[in-house]
Amino acid sequence: MNDTFPQLSTQLLSQLKPIINELTDESYCKPLPLLSGNTLAKHIRHVLELYEELVNGYTNGVINYDARKRNVLLEQNRTYTLQFIYDLSSKLSEVNQDKTLVVYAVFDKVDCKLQSSVFREMAYNIEHAIHHMAIIKMCILQYYPHIQLPTQFGVAFSTQAYLNQYVHP
Repeated sequence: MNDTFPQLSTQLLSQLKPIINELTDESYCKPLPLLSGNTLAKHIRHVLELYEELVNGYTNGVINYDARKRNVLLEQNRTYTLQFIYDLSSKLSEVNQDKTLVVYAVFDKVDCKLQSSVFREMAYNIEHAIHHMAIIKMCILQYYPHIQLPTQFGVAFSTQAYLNQYVHP
């Protein structure tokens, strides 16, 4: 159990690398109508920053996803982003024990202080990453169909299990 969540997280993040490599600088940063003018790079940045906040929280015991640093280099520089994924994956592999965390959040202008744990937040980040990867997948299929994606890209683990059991046994 101690290495399941970090391994799943690094596997998910590694699925972003071929996409980043296959996109051009222009297509990586291009505003897309399907994203209401946002970019693939912004979705990738968002996923990476939440994981970065989790890694920082593992060290200091506090997570505040809302107050995370917005690193625009992740939206502008594919080489930087690939190195960031490598470094982040290395840090995630060091997250090897669960411990209590405090999570700060704002919901409808109400400040909240929640008790959570490292592995609970890792589970959240996994589901969050898959959600954004599903959005990325829709855009790749629509705008960049030459990019091949793994079948499971952007598909929740529960959906994969269901499909394997009932649809494609």
